[in-house]
Amino acid sequence: MGPEGHKAQRIRALSPQAYKPQVAVCRGLTSSLESATIAPMSQRTDSAIAPEAVAPKLADGVLDLNTVPGEWVNGCRVFIHYNGPTDQLSVMCTGMAVLDVGASPHEPHRHPEEEFLIVSEGNGEIYCGDETTQVGPGAIMYCAGNVLHGIKNTGKVPMTFYWSKWQAKGAQ
Repeated sequence: MGPEGHKAQRIRALSPQAYKPQVAVCRGLTSSLESATIAPMSQRTDSAIAPEAVAPKLADGVLDLNTVPGEWVNGCRVFIHYNGPTDQLSVMCTGMAVLDVGASPHEPHRHPEEEFLIVSEGNGEIYCGDETTQVGPGAIMYCAGNVLHGIKNTGKVPMTFYWSKWQAKGAQ
């Protein structure tokens, strides 16, 4: 499946200048993917991404960043590369975010999925559990499910990080 085939597995994101009101299929709020809709990210107050457990199984392949649309939300540009189930996981959600100076994608939060954050550019803080750590390129956070965590750009240039969160089949 090519990049266009992944539309149901990620939010169709638009720049603020190109935004036209529409509803994007992303979250399984019902058992039918076709009727599972949420407001576009530009109408939301944070950029937390919900894993898509009712989406089609992720296809093998490679997505180039140039084929993944990004959307600005509160000083954060979010790119969702993959979002859906796999052979071994009930859900896998992975992508990249670029934070403006002083920005955070959302307040510290928790969710049932385990998660990695990998900082590739810039500096900031990662909050995980009860600890805040100063981070820079190469820093990696692992956070178990339902543990409070968050990230903020405290540096002087944009901060880029990648995330992957997942939940095993049968896990609660």
